Amino acid sequence: MQTNYVLIDYENVPAASVALLKGVHYQVWVFLGPSNTKLPSDFVMAMQELQERGKYVEVKNAGRNAVDFHMAYYLGGLVKADPAGSFHIISKDKGFRPLIQHLKEKKCVVAQSESIEAMPGLSRKAKPGMSNSEAGEETRVNIMIDDLKKRKVAKPRKAKALLSAIQARFGKELPPTAITGVYDALVKGGFVKVEGTNVSYNLPS
Repeated sequence: MQTNYVLIDYENVPAASVALLKGVHYQVWVFLGPSNTKLPSDFVMAMQELQERGKYVEVKNAGRNAVDFHMAYYLGGLVKADPAGSFHIISKDKGFRPLIQHLKEKKCVVAQSESIEAMPGLSRKAKPGMSNSEAGEETRVNIMIDDLKKRKVAKPRKAKALLSAIQARFGKELPPTAITGVYDALVKGGFVKVEGTNVSYNLPS
C-alpha cells in the first residue's frame, strides 16, 4: 500500500484531527511554531497512538514563514526518500502552491488541504450518483467506518459477521474480492483487531 506522508502546519491549522490518520499507511509530521507551547491532550494522545509514525518538528526561532520553510525542507527529503509516496500538506498558507506545482511537474503525488478532514481520500461519503463499484477502496473503507460507528454496541463481533455486514452495506454489485479488500484494509488500518474468529474495534471519534 502506498505510504501517505502528512505534514501539518500546526501554527496555521491548530485543530488537527490526527485521530483520522490511524491507518498504517499514514506517517504524520507535525510542525510546531515558537508559540505552540501547549497542545490539547486529545491531540497529544492521538499522536502517541501513531507511535513511530507520528513525529514532531519544533521550530524554535520565530520568523516570517519559518514553519513553511521547515516543511518545504522536510517535504523535499521525504520525496527524495520515497518518490512513489503520496504527500499531503495541511495548511491554509497559499505560499505552498508554487512548490506543489513544481513537484507535480516532477510526477510527484502531492496535495494541499486546509484540514485533515479535507484531505483527498478521507471523504466520508461517495460523490452524488457514484455507485459502490465506482467508489475507490479507501472511500468504501471510510463509508464502512461510518456504518460501524452508527451501530454502536451492535457491531459484528465475529469476522464472518463483519464480512456479511460489509456485503450488506455495499450490495451484491461488489465482488467477493472487493468485500475482502475492505475487510483487510480495516484490519491493516488498525480499525479492526482480529483474535481468532473474534473482532474488536478502534474506530476514530
